[in-house]
Amino acid sequence: MAGYTRQSTFTDGDIINAADSNDEFNQLVNSFSNTTGHKHNGDAGEGPVIGLIGDPGVTTPINKVVVDDTNNRVGFYVDVSSISTEQIRVQDGAIVPVTDNDVDLGASGAEFKDLYIDGVAYVDSVAMPTTTVTDILDEDTMTSDSATALATQQSIKAYVDAQVTAQDLDFQGDSGGALNIDLDTETLTIAGGTGIDTTGSGNTLTVDIDSTVATLTGTQTLTNKTLTSAVLNTGVSGTAVLDEDNMASDSDTQLATQQSIKAYVDAQLATQDALDEVLTTGNSTGGTDIVVTAGDKITTDTIDETTAAAGVTIDGAVLKDSGAQLDSLQLNDTGSNYIAFNAPTTVTTSTTFTLPDGDGTTGQVIQTNGSGTLTWTSVTNATGNELENVVEDTTPQLGGDLDVNGNSIVSASNGDIAITPNGTGNVVIDGLNHPQADGTAGQFLKTDGAGQLAFDTVTQATGNELENVVEDTTPQLGGDLDVNGNKITSASNGDIDIEPNGTGNVLLGNFEFDVDQTVGAGQDDYVLTYDNSTGHISLEVAAAGGISDVVSDTTPQLGGELDSNGNDIKLADDDNLIIGTDSDALLFHNSATNRTNLATDSILIKNKAGTSSVADITTSGMEFFWGNDGVLQVIQDGVLVDNFVGIENHGTIGMYENTANGTNYIGFKAPSSVTATTVFTMPDGDGTSGQSLTTDGSGTLSWATPSAAGDGDGLAYAIALG
Repeated sequence: MAGYTRQSTFTDGDIINAADSNDEFNQLVNSFSNTTGHKHNGDAGEGPVIGLIGDPGVTTPINKVVVDDTNNRVGFYVDVSSISTEQIRVQDGAIVPVTDNDVDLGASGAEFKDLYIDGVAYVDSVAMPTTTVTDILDEDTMTSDSATALATQQSIKAYVDAQVTAQDLDFQGDSGGALNIDLDTETLTIAGGTGIDTTGSGNTLTVDIDSTVATLTGTQTLTNKTLTSAVLNTGVSGTAVLDEDNMASDSDTQLATQQSIKAYVDAQLATQDALDEVLTTGNSTGGTDIVVTAGDKITTDTIDETTAAAGVTIDGAVLKDSGAQLDSLQLNDTGSNYIAFNAPTTVTTSTTFTLPDGDGTTGQVIQTNGSGTLTWTSVTNATGNELENVVEDTTPQLGGDLDVNGNSIVSASNGDIAITPNGTGNVVIDGLNHPQADGTAGQFLKTDGAGQLAFDTVTQATGNELENVVEDTTPQLGGDLDVNGNKITSASNGDIDIEPNGTGNVLLGNFEFDVDQTVGAGQDDYVLTYDNSTGHISLEVAAAGGISDVVSDTTPQLGGELDSNGNDIKLADDDNLIIGTDSDALLFHNSATNRTNLATDSILIKNKAGTSSVADITTSGMEFFWGNDGVLQVIQDGVLVDNFVGIENHGTIGMYENTANGTNYIGFKAPSSVTATTVFTMPDGDGTSGQSLTTDGSGTLSWATPSAAGDGDGLAYAIALG
């Protein structure tokens, strides 16, 4: 075998030293060298010729190439519904499909470049971009009249010649009806008319217009003429065209220039081109929620205060999806494939992982310290018969206290976790001795104050003690009533009556209500008023005459700009602020969800100059821009960011458990101090069971199987990894 030379020959009784075995094994390794090892070319010592190339790592490959020396051909097999199916064969002078009319040569979007054939091509049809050609016909009469067959040159010439001979030329003017001349015997005369002269010379007939006709290049004055679909180039001038930036003339018979229109529109929109102005909240951040429903997108380069055309940096924030939290982190390659991190379905406790400062060395794996800090470490090899896994010890005993190191003791397959002391031993949990037997129905655990728990029976009251507050029919407070986060409610639609004695008032916070007033029958239109001098709120008759308040005017109109005079304009819950004559946009506060909604089919937000889009919100999506380039999208399945996502200020990327299971998450974050920027390139897909992520020292991660652990450190490492 190439690359291998036998090193030793032993007989019974010989002593075999380590060097003997090492030399022999080194020669075996050399035999598999990619440059000097055996070649499988059939020569002596080179191994047999390989007759099958197939799926790697399987005994019976489905995708394979088979050399059939019996039939002198090479067969190509692929996986068809989990069955190895031969598709084509390469044999003497031919490449043939195994099944007739089954294998395509190329495909739509995957076409061969050029086809060279020195011989005859047998095809059923030739598909052009719009027509499929099925035949080439040589018919002088064109009787087949086929839309899928080509005609020969001779048949085309014969048919055209036959049609042209002795033909008439049919023509018709604006009047006079249909006319014709015999092309062989008659002459067609083209006569001039009003404003048109005709002149014949040689084989040329010239048709000219006279001075009564206006031309494009001539200068004429048109009087009482109507222009239909006129096209004006270069510019227009005259008294009918106005260049007024303020549109002061307000004319309905004169045109405005492009510059004046732009100046007027810009002046009107100067205070209506920012998000806070659209939402009418009066602050620079918008001051309200933008509701995104399923299928909408948010694309932007601006989140918090840091922006860049290359991507988005989110300052110390956790990315969240609508109504929940980020449950998946997806890293795309340059195509459509991606590597994703998902949190477990259920997360017991929120955990944040701090990544190592930089890359490790080749072969190292990531290890946790049990507190969320990850470091690079090397896996050591086993040296003896030590346990490689705790499950191998069928009669385990603790040599000291068991430190769960932040983990849990759990069972599999719904199994019980039994804690059974020997004999009269007790189960002691955090210093408390638990009973050794069950109590009777309805009993409860009771402590004796010395660390011993026992089952006991609930006894009834023995004196005049209250067992329930409802038993006190004349309750009085000896101090302030602390509701302790609860409410004072009534049952069965009952009233909650607060009645002070005599002329006493009701105090609610900083306000004092005068509640001893009475209003007789027929005394309507009383209003609550506040007296600043006394601090009282009481009922008074509404002022007479005119409209006492805006609500009385059911068709109010503004005669000028509404000056809020330093006050607020308030809308009640679920009342709309309507924008547009067709109710194009509605701004309201939803009392059911306690959120402010802007309901519209389309919002386009641009910069003040109107040259760059900031946000485009429609019913089919939501997109934010940087320099007219979209950089962030929110889609139904999560958040897509173009090129780069950064979490600043030692922030965390959190991946949450299912919403139904709670709000815990698994998080990743960088060390508090990073020596140099490091980018990790994830493996292409998942590894096999038991493999670990290893680095090549240059930021490229791959799946690798750790060397078998056998010493104490290996066991500890296996336990640390779970």
